[in-house]
Amino acid sequence: MLPLAGVFLCAFVGWILPKLQVYAMCEGYLHTIAFEIWYFVIRFIAPLGILAAMIQSAIKDM
Repeated sequence: MLPLAGVFLCAFVGWILPKLQVYAMCEGYLHTIAFEIWYFVIRFIAPLGILAAMIQSAIKDM
């Protein structure tokens, strides 16, 4: 259940919240280039990695 929540969180932050609002929340922590990299990872790489871990765990439990 926890990995599924991670996928939904990545989808919400990466695709539903406006990018400027997410940047405003991270403004004191990430510079512009670091934010762009982080935002790309949240949108594309992290959900795939989490889903791959879920699938691998499901296959291992069979």
